[in-house]
Amino acid sequence: MNIDQKFNKALLLLDKGNNKEAEILLREIIDEAEKKADYINLIRGLVCLGDFLFGEDKFIEAKIYLKKVLNSSNNDLNDLLDFEFNRATELLNLID
Repeated sequence: MNIDQKFNKALLLLDKGNNKEAEILLREIIDEAEKKADYINLIRGLVCLGDFLFGEDKFIEAKIYLKKVLNSSNNDLNDLLDFEFNRATELLNLID
């Protein structure tokens, strides 16, 4: 299964309430994206995991992932990830 398929599966698992499986898969996606230098899927994975953790009231852990998003920068691709950057900012503002 490629990284895009894994991401779609993680979202489906979250929709079905299979949170633990989804969390594991999101962590795998982040690890794989880091190893492959896949900036887009890395940012998407970080935001999705951060958003999930926020929803689980795991604010300290969520903050770690969301800050990684804002500390990342690839000027060539940032416009493709406006939603993700805005969501990370929004969640961090709610945590702080």
